[in-house]
Amino acid sequence: MPVRQGKTTRKGEAVHFYRWGSKGKKYEFRVGSPRSRTLARHKAEKQGRAARAAGYVGGAKRSRRTSRKSRKSRRSRRSRN
Repeated sequence: MPVRQGKTTRKGEAVHFYRWGSKGKKYEFRVGSPRSRTLARHKAEKQGRAARAAGYVGGAKRSRRTSRKSRKSRRSRRSRN
């Protein structure tokens, strides 16, 4: 998943943030501060690297899919037993 930039409101004020993926922790930054923006982006990227290191491959639906060949071999194993 890519790092996404977003904007939301809190107490009537706009808050800008970076986040890895569509869900998860939001790393807020101050508009007009390049350093704050860079730090927030690096934190979001770091979260992505940590998720991949822990075994994340791209979502629950993708990881459950099997190829046609493996499904066929599984069926043939069942029929033999």
